[in-house]
Parts: sequence; C-alpha cells; structure tokens
Amino acid sequence: MVSYLSSSEIWPSSTVGSLFLGELVGSCFFGPYADICGRRKSFLLSCTLIAGCSLMSGLSSLEYIHVVEFMVGVGVGGFTIPFDILSECHSASRRRASLVVKINYFWALGAILVPLIEWFNFVYLGSTWRTFVLICSLPSLVALIMGYFTVQESQIWLKSQMVPMKLADSNESVNTTISSLTNSSHSDQTVSSVVSAKATEIIRSLGIVETLSLWLIWFGKSFSYYGMVIVTSRIFYENEGGWDYRRSTMSCFSEVAGTWLTGVLADRMGRIQTMMGGYFVAGIFLMSFTMYDYIILCVIGRVALVLAVNTTWIATPEMYETKIRATGHGIANFFSRGGALIASVYLVRKDVSTEMCGLLLCIFCMISSMASYMLPETKDVDLEGGELEMKLIQISSIRDDFSPERRQNPSRAKALVERERGVVLL
Repeated sequence: MVSYLSSSEIWPSSTVGSLFLGELVGSCFFGPYADICGRRKSFLLSCTLIAGCSLMSGLSSLEYIHVVEFMVGVGVGGFTIPFDILSECHSASRRRASLVVKINYFWALGAILVPLIEWFNFVYLGSTWRTFVLICSLPSLVALIMGYFTVQESQIWLKSQMVPMKLADSNESVNTTISSLTNSSHSDQTVSSVVSAKATEIIRSLGIVETLSLWLIWFGKSFSYYGMVIVTSRIFYENEGGWDYRRSTMSCFSEVAGTWLTGVLADRMGRIQTMMGGYFVAGIFLMSFTMYDYIILCVIGRVALVLAVNTTWIATPEMYETKIRATGHGIANFFSRGGALIASVYLVRKDVSTEMCGLLLCIFCMISSMASYMLPETKDVDLEGGELEMKLIQISSIRDDFSPERRQNPSRAKALVERERGVVLL
C-alpha cells in the first residue's frame, strides 16, 4: 500500500508518521489502564479504536485522514494486552511460549493477505486506495465482535485485585499490616498516578541495566522489522520496474515459518538464546539481501527476525509481576513505536540507498542480539507464584497471631490457612 500511496494524492511518510505518533500515545495509555481497570476492558477499547477509525480512514476526506490515522495508532498502542492476557492464562505452563505464540499466526496470515488483497484491488479490480483500506479494516471489526463474546478477564489480574478485598474482614491492626504488605489500593489509582508512581518500581523490579537493555531491544526490533518491510518493498518495486507480488507474497510466508520456529525453540532453548540467535542471523541475511537481491536471503532473514521478535513479545510480560506487567510492557512498546516511526520516516527516503538501509538493519539487529544477553531467563517462571504467594503466607502468619481459635487449636491452623488461601485465589 505504501508504494501505491507514494504516487497518489496522500504523502505516505506523513500518513504513516501520524499512525506511529498515535501508537506512541496509545502505548503509554493502555498499559497503565490495563493494570488499573483490567485486561479485558483495555483490549476491547483498543479493538474499538482500531476497527472504528480504520473504517473511517477509508471514508474520510483527505483533510482529516491524518487525524483518523492518529486515532488508529492510539488503538494499535494496545497491542501488548493480548500477550499479557495469554501469558497470564498459561502462567504455570512449561509450554507457555508455544501456546502464546499461536496468536501470531493471525499476524502472519494478515501479512500474507495484504499483498494479495493489494493485487486484487489495484491490479485486478483497478479500484482506489479507499477500497483497499476498507477491506483491510474488516478483520479488526471481526476481532472486536469476537473478542467481546469470547475474551474473559485475566484470572491472575483478578486475584491480584482481590487480595486486599477478600481479607477486609480482619481487625483493624491486621488490615493495616496487610495493606502495607499488598500495597495496592485499587480504588485510589488513576492512570497518571500509575505512570508516575510505578515508573521507578518497573526499573527497580528488573534492574537498571536490564530495563535499559529491554527498551533498547524493543526499539531495535521495531526499527529492524518495519525497516525490513520497507526495504524489501523498495527492492521488489525498484528492481522489477513495478510491484513484484510473487516475491512479496513469498517473503510474507516467512512469517509462518518464523512463528512456528518460535513455538519450537523458545520453550526448549529458552527466551534469551532464541532472541540472541534470531537477531544475529537476521542481521547477517537482511544485509546480504540488500547487497545481492536473492529471495532466499530475504526469506531466511525474515524467518530469523520474526523468530526473535515473537520471542521478545513473549518474554517481556514474563519479566514483570502482575500489578505492573501491562505498564512495563506498554513502556517497552513505547520505545518500539519510536523505532518504527524513525524507520518509516528515514528508510523511505530516495537518497538513502538500499545498501545503507541493510547496514542499518544489521547494526540494530546486532545491538538487540547483544542486549538480549543482559536479560533474565523466564522460560520456567510461574507468573502466578512468587510475590502473591509470599504475601498470602505472610498474611496467614499475621492472622495466626491474632486468632484465638488458632492459638487454642493448632491442629486446625494449617487447614484454615489453606482454606483462606483458596478463597483468595478463587
């Protein structure tokens, strides 16, 4: 679509720039919103913005197209939420990566269908870009309708909110101690307070070096991925004297192979080794493709990059605890959108050669590969355990001190603790 719009009445870099600017705003909003109001509400709001504004972009006049695309980008900023939901649904599974990555098959399907729909709309039907945009907006509308009826709230998020509420029947001194342990007052939270109060907590929970490395990886991965799409589109268009739909579709099928490899390797090799190897191989082959223009180099490079990118999406929510998971993921996505914005503005310039683009892709892939080494391995981390379980043990211990029944009948103490723990967790 970018290659077509470059010769139409809409300047593509400004339109794409409006989209990514909206994504910067959306990534800052939806993470804290999901931690406050829940994953389901955040997901549905994101889908509503994408579906509604995508349809409007195909119908609106050119004077408002950039505003509408900006709002689409705000909705796209919530793309992290489905990964948070799926990670929490499979919190204790040792096959979590292979289960979560299944959602990326739909992304791969979309990547394959876009050039096919573009050929059908522009070449076969001879229609305009508006028809193309309207057709491409239909899947988001379907996702909104299906998500409303099928997507449920994350049980782990609900449990994290229920800890202070379920134990509210204790005496005042116990409640004071429990409140200091849980440190979560949901009714007093706002988006602005979460962003300001938890920024330091996000850095402290992961570590300064690890956090900066993670943000650098997210910036590099989006610069590399969107840069790859732009550079391959330029090569397919310029070297063939017109759009090469056959090679473009063949390249998009690499998304399926990369997604499949993610499910195979991320649970066996671990997240870190998969990311390091994927980014390294992608950088070498993508730079080679810009120099020699062999489709096999493009396919291998894209498979490796999709492997690394998918693993990054899976590993990031696993690094944070429930109360800051969506916020931490959203902040990382903010840096990702920045990388995509720079790639979409700089790499489309005619004075930047494809060889220089390939060199930049290689550099950012190598940086992401090295930065991955600094991150903690999360392959076997139980997202439901850890801190929440420790809080429940501490709370049960505190109640033990204040309960005459437990002091008089120690044999029932353990059973009562387990029963209360089950009430909180259920």
